[in-house]
Amino acid sequence: MKRKKKLLVLTALCMWTASLWAQETGDNASEESVTNETNYDYLVFTTSDGNLLSLTVSELEMTFSNGSLTAVNTDGTYTLTLSEIASMQFSTTQEGTLPDAIRCVSQPVMADAVEMFTLSGISLGVFSNVAAAEASLPRGVYVGKQQGSTFKLSVK
Repeated sequence: MKRKKKLLVLTALCMWTASLWAQETGDNASEESVTNETNYDYLVFTTSDGNLLSLTVSELEMTFSNGSLTAVNTDGTYTLTLSEIASMQFSTTQEGTLPDAIRCVSQPVMADAVEMFTLSGISLGVFSNVAAAEASLPRGVYVGKQQGSTFKLSVK
């Protein structure tokens, strides 16, 4: 009987110690996640003509209506038609960040073969020239790769 009682007390002590350890570990984990948090203070839109519109996310409200996006924040009200928006991303800077694949922008050689990609980097195939790509692709903004250079193609 004494042996059962000792075993029961020892088990209860182990459970209590384990719960304290788990609570302490959990508190430290939440402190770490707070200190590693990144603040994305801007929503950056890239328009189909390549311009950037940067909005602070402080009190940002967005609505979509009749093919347009209306964004309202502490700086004002901005309206863009959805066809104008090539991309939008949250960023730590007002300039946003572009993928490395489209940092080197150049003019295409109209007669040479070109590989076309979506803005997400998905290959759409190789076309005999830029005009053939433009005629084959639906309306939108694309990235072309030709002779080691990249360029943006807007199909309207």
